[in-house]
Amino acid sequence: MTFTARALYWFFSFVVVILAIRWVPNGVANTMPEMAYHMESRQVLLYLHMIASLFPMAFIPFQINNKFRTKNQQLHRWMGWASIIGIYVGGLSLLPLAAYIPVPGWGRFGFMLAGSLWMAAGTVGLYFILKRNLKLHRWWMMITAAIIFGAVTQRFALPIWITVGFDWKTAYSLSAYSGFTVNLTAFFLWQYRRAIRSFLRPNRKMESG
Repeated sequence: MTFTARALYWFFSFVVVILAIRWVPNGVANTMPEMAYHMESRQVLLYLHMIASLFPMAFIPFQINNKFRTKNQQLHRWMGWASIIGIYVGGLSLLPLAAYIPVPGWGRFGFMLAGSLWMAAGTVGLYFILKRNLKLHRWWMMITAAIIFGAVTQRFALPIWITVGFDWKTAYSLSAYSGFTVNLTAFFLWQYRRAIRSFLRPNRKMESG
């Protein structure tokens, strides 16, 4: 990552963490009224999702930082395990919660898909570190980070979809897909930027010839 990309990732991750815990002093109904309907019969699931998801959101920016990982290897391992547990608990609790979101079925599926991809990427990352394949472990944890960062992208996408004319239910449904598709697209474009530039720009030798 470039310095600017890291700075933006850290900043927006911090913002989302702050937004995610704002319910602690004032309660869910007062701070997140759009989620309050879960409190009637799915209170435990909601709390599990919100609390567990905080760990990977807060720790991943440290985990993908080369300097931090090199200087704090033991802490990196503990934060990694806490993040994996948070991914599983947060993802599994999201699936039943998503089934009750008051949007069309395709919108609910988008949230379920995001949670499933989140857990799947984290599982692959865990598999490769257990196999001591550090390169592929880092690759898949960066993919996991891109999906986790969907919590940020979704919050930006929702008002954009509303601004262009969609009603709230449709906009909220579209934001579920925007959260991970935009981030994964940006990640792969960044990873393969050299190959893309080479494909788009003719070889200089061929031009001179």
